[in-house]
Amino acid sequence: MNHHRSKAKRAFFSGSIRRQLAWSFGSVALIIMVGLAGLLYDRQRNFLYSAALQQSKSLTMSLASSSTSWVLANDIAGLKEVLQGFVGLPDIERAYVLSLSGEVLSSTRLGEAGLFVTDAQSQKLLSSPPTTQVLLANTHQIDVATPVMAGQRHVGWARIEMTMNGVNANLRSVVVMGINFIVFAALTVWIAAILLARRLTRRLHYLMRVAAEVEGGNLEVRAYLSGDDEVGILAQEFNQMLDALSNSERQRERINQLYAAWTESADIIVRESDEIKLLNQVCRIIANHVAFKLVWVGMTDPDDWVRKVASSHSDSAYLRNIKVSADETLPEGRGPMGMTIREGVPKIFNNFLDESNTLPWQPAAAAENINAAAAFPLMRDGRCIGAIAVYSDEQNYFTPDLIALMRGLTDDLSYALDNFDREKRRLKAEHELRIAAAAFESQESILVTDANNNILRVNKSFTALTGYSANEVIGKPTGILKSGRHDSEFYTAMWASINHNKYWQGEIWNKRKNGEIYPEWLCITAISNPEGLITNYVGTFTDISQRKADEQRIRDLAYYDSLTKLPNRTLLFERLDLALNASHRNKTHGALMFLDLDNFKTLNDTLGHDRGDQLLIEVGQRLQNCVRDVDTVARLGGDEFVIMLEFLDEQEIEAAIQAHAVAEKIRSNLAEFYLLKNNLDRVGSLGNRSMRCSTSCIPAVVPTATLLTSTDGGNTEDCREQSRPPSLAVDRVGSLPTATLPPSLAVDNKHQPSIEHYSTGSIGFVLFMGHETSSEELLKRADLAMYQAKRAGRNVIRAFAPEMQEALNLRAALEIDLRNALDRNELSLHYQVQVDASGQPVGAEALLRWNQAERGMISPAEFIPLAEETGLILPIGQWILRQGCKTLVDWTHYPETCELKLAVNISSRQLNQPDFVEQVRTILLESGANPTLLKLEITESVILDNVEDTIAKMHAVRDLGVSFSMDDFGTGYSSLSYLQKLPLAQLKIDQSFVKNMTVNNHDSAIIRTILALGKNLDLNIIAEGVETEIQREHLTNDGCLAFQGYLFGKPVPAEQFKQSLLGEADRKIIL
Repeated sequence: MNHHRSKAKRAFFSGSIRRQLAWSFGSVALIIMVGLAGLLYDRQRNFLYSAALQQSKSLTMSLASSSTSWVLANDIAGLKEVLQGFVGLPDIERAYVLSLSGEVLSSTRLGEAGLFVTDAQSQKLLSSPPTTQVLLANTHQIDVATPVMAGQRHVGWARIEMTMNGVNANLRSVVVMGINFIVFAALTVWIAAILLARRLTRRLHYLMRVAAEVEGGNLEVRAYLSGDDEVGILAQEFNQMLDALSNSERQRERINQLYAAWTESADIIVRESDEIKLLNQVCRIIANHVAFKLVWVGMTDPDDWVRKVASSHSDSAYLRNIKVSADETLPEGRGPMGMTIREGVPKIFNNFLDESNTLPWQPAAAAENINAAAAFPLMRDGRCIGAIAVYSDEQNYFTPDLIALMRGLTDDLSYALDNFDREKRRLKAEHELRIAAAAFESQESILVTDANNNILRVNKSFTALTGYSANEVIGKPTGILKSGRHDSEFYTAMWASINHNKYWQGEIWNKRKNGEIYPEWLCITAISNPEGLITNYVGTFTDISQRKADEQRIRDLAYYDSLTKLPNRTLLFERLDLALNASHRNKTHGALMFLDLDNFKTLNDTLGHDRGDQLLIEVGQRLQNCVRDVDTVARLGGDEFVIMLEFLDEQEIEAAIQAHAVAEKIRSNLAEFYLLKNNLDRVGSLGNRSMRCSTSCIPAVVPTATLLTSTDGGNTEDCREQSRPPSLAVDRVGSLPTATLPPSLAVDNKHQPSIEHYSTGSIGFVLFMGHETSSEELLKRADLAMYQAKRAGRNVIRAFAPEMQEALNLRAALEIDLRNALDRNELSLHYQVQVDASGQPVGAEALLRWNQAERGMISPAEFIPLAEETGLILPIGQWILRQGCKTLVDWTHYPETCELKLAVNISSRQLNQPDFVEQVRTILLESGANPTLLKLEITESVILDNVEDTIAKMHAVRDLGVSFSMDDFGTGYSSLSYLQKLPLAQLKIDQSFVKNMTVNNHDSAIIRTILALGKNLDLNIIAEGVETEIQREHLTNDGCLAFQGYLFGKPVPAEQFKQSLLGEADRKIIL
């Protein structure tokens, strides 16, 4: 072995010098690099471990300093706020504050507060003297504790546990860099040794000297070797490693500086009571410790411009030359300060002079050598009210660690601002309480309660107003004063306002000791303690009974007519404005009527103003009895009245019809006689009686009559005569006669007789909806319509809108024509065949048709509803029933038709007639028709009113042999319980279901349900409106056995219907 080793040595040293130099120099260089790397690693490790330990001590000292006042006050929430600033700091595993007994007062770890430390190190700490203690310091963890001192008094321990993860990571990066450096250096040396041995040796010695300086602690030294060869590259790598170490050291130094600024600021926050002074001091502390170019605090004005409230340099040229806004639409609002205030989050500009958002400030910043800026929000009551801005002369100055620390510091400032607000509120409440105490014995009634509304104190005015002495109410709840007139919602809203605003005032009804309920004006103020908790309530109140009475009298004078007590013009217009708003929201019409009494001046001139006033009062009462509670009757003055109707129909024509009906009702009631006496004190009972209004038409001309009655205590003497006395002069205006009293009756004396007077009124109305027309314009239009009524002959109703009047005229003309239709033989019956499943005719339905001489054929949809409304359906219905019975008699003469049943429609108004059964019996007897062939069709709506009476009548008609069919079944509101009671023989499926049954599963299901219902109730079913073969097939498959519709035949006149069946007994209706 030794022989081979010595042989190798000889071969090496006796070989090429180049090889010897290369290997020798390379080996030496490698050893040097390894030694240098090891030296750097050892130095860096010691430095990092020492720096980490020093940082831990600084942090615990900062924590101890910030926690002193909170530990003394035992304010756990304050400690939590302090520790919150340590959350998220690099390498901190846990930070907490211990009492001297070992209790965890607060910790960054959740759930530890309130626990006691029991480990050996903690127990040793608790018995240690009050100096900074290093409990643990190894390559994995550092555990440092610093005493919390209040002056010379030891009150607890601030303790921080830090991991060495960051340090170890830095060391690992140093190792990696060292290895890379060694590998690269070795390769470089070995390759370059042959050609550059001497130069390489000289450069390596230089690097060794640089490394020695680094070892001596000079991290600012650099290896200045030029060239792109391996040694030059090695020097560059070496310098980069030194740059990284230097940056790391500077960053850690800045963090420590900012920690120191935070610690000093926390002390100022605790002691300073002036907000502006606090902000200025914090700005100066930050600038002094961290060497920022500038630190300032800005807050927004109402116009969104940011004003400076504090700064580190009061004479800063930069602040003098710039404008900042929080309005994002302005260029001045797009910088760090404006963006932070708007968004409530920090904004960082590490290259301030290169950002497009900072153009407005770049000239001033360049002049001050500002290259980086950051802004952090200041919050007050959860809202961003400003920001603190910091500036540096270095680009990329703000690292995540520095940003996190600045956020913690500004969070403390925000907490301080909230404290200032809380203190202001407390001082204000105390001030108000002092004022209340000073004014306690004022003329106003005052009571003070605790937080539970138990009375603590009252003044003399309280006793005078309520009747309760102090001894009677102290200790009792304020509920003893409640009147019971307010519901729970009132008190809920009142206390919600008190709890939110700390104040409430308003009108309230309370009760005196004697039970009297009275109104008072009450003010309640909540008194809070320094912590913001309500401790007392102070109530001051005055009796406002007289004021309420005065207000009511003033209101009556302002809004009501003194004679009739009806609303006057002012109140009318207020209600009209409300009605216009309501009609706009509800999309319903309203109507405004203008009524003027006919010949009222003649009454005043002949009978005197007393009787004229009596008439006006009576007219007002009658008008009120003719309208609903929601409507308004007002007197404008003289003999002019206005009636406002609300919530009429959505359709204009229907609303006009409704308004016209009310006007007819008013005209009818006003036409009844009035009993007028000789003065207002003797108004007869007619003035107060309840009017029963009639909607029937009254003659266009109302004769005037006068009833003279004795008022001297004797029997009433009827002085009316069948003929007009010669002394009664009659003067006609238009078609309306007016009476003039004989001179003997116009004398005013105590025996003046009572007068039975007749009066009429002319009415004009206009519809309204929404705000299309003003209130004044509406009244003008109604007035214009009234004058049209006057010109038409008085005692007339006119609508303003020509198209509405035309519609009313058309409807009236249609009604007149319908009344004459029977006399003119314009009505006729058409018959539509009904068939069974095989297509054989089994009956027919009689359908009414109207062929008016001038209008031609008129749709039943137009005139049948009119007949129902006017009552004309009664004579028309009798005519239809009589004609149908005659048709049945005629059919008995032919084999093809003798067994057909005839269906005749009966309206609800017919069925509601008391003698309906007798009418049917009479018509059957007179016509000789077979009752078993007659079928009366009714709709579901027939049974909605007077159910029991309707059922009794139907049973009586069925006893005559007549059957009943339910028409349009399924479209109304039939109750199955009533359906069982009705003597029905047939249900008729409505054509709306048949029409869509092939495309709508719901309609098809309804049809099957009706068929099943008919089967269970033993009723025949017929389907109407069958128009296609597909519909008939579907119905047949579902079990329907009878049909009616255009598929089998249209409604035709009686003779045509009969002829279509005669001679075709062997031929089915459908093919």
